Amino acid sequence: MIIGEDFIFRDDLSKDKDKTVPIELTSGPYKGVVYRYDIVKVKEQKDGSALLFFEYQLYERPKRMTEKKLRNDKKFTEYLGLVLNRLILEVVDGEKAPETEKISDEIVSIQTVEDAVEVRTKESQK
Repeated sequence: MIIGEDFIFRDDLSKDKDKTVPIELTSGPYKGVVYRYDIVKVKEQKDGSALLFFEYQLYERPKRMTEKKLRNDKKFTEYLGLVLNRLILEVVDGEKAPETEKISDEIVSIQTVEDAVEVRTKESQK
């Protein structure tokens, strides 16, 4: 995933400076969805993997996608987890995160666990 190509920040929709900036998905199966993360938590597991807990608010969506359908779509939740993972890597690394190929090499699996997304990396599987 590439910031500016696969998703963009929608500062124009951000009214409250204390909240996260909305994100618009600009490619892939969820193109046109605009959302923002409300709550984000990362919990490290004993095996070195991390669980990402997040809640989100939908702002806009294509007419073909209902809010109920998106909220029940595990692949959509995983997709938002990938975007969040990308953003976290940007912040933690203090520089641009690796592009899609490198991220997909690092991420072995992402699984929805109730209201969390589990991200397993090669490093956590050593």
